[in-house]
Amino acid sequence: MKTSLTRSLSTIFTALTVGIFLLSGTGKLLALPPVVELLAKMGVANHRVELGLLELSFAGLYLLPSTRKLGFLLMSSYFSGALAVELAHNSAPVALGPLVIIWTGAFLRDRSTFMAAPQTPVSPTPHSYVGPVVG
Repeated sequence: MKTSLTRSLSTIFTALTVGIFLLSGTGKLLALPPVVELLAKMGVANHRVELGLLELSFAGLYLLPSTRKLGFLLMSSYFSGALAVELAHNSAPVALGPLVIIWTGAFLRDRSTFMAAPQTPVSPTPHSYVGPVVG
């Protein structure tokens, strides 16, 4: 059962998560100089538009309850990749901050995001083939 504090915190973290993606994606699409400079430093400036569109798409998926888990997975993957690029270029691990916000918000909102789906027992199905008869 969620307390009002948990609900409030999950709403705040969800808003932060979506805000990060909307601002970052919009900055890429508008070719804001600091964004373009950072992308050039990382060697991905020529993919600025695609990255911006991906970020906006992921924010949209995360906002919809029916696709929130998919949005969470895509956002986590995106920023994990960004973190890997930053580390490979000896840059500050800026992507770690959004990753922490994304994971904290997802955990507060729906802990089942981090649990395996319940397994349903599989009953054996009858079949006519038993195997080779030896002897």
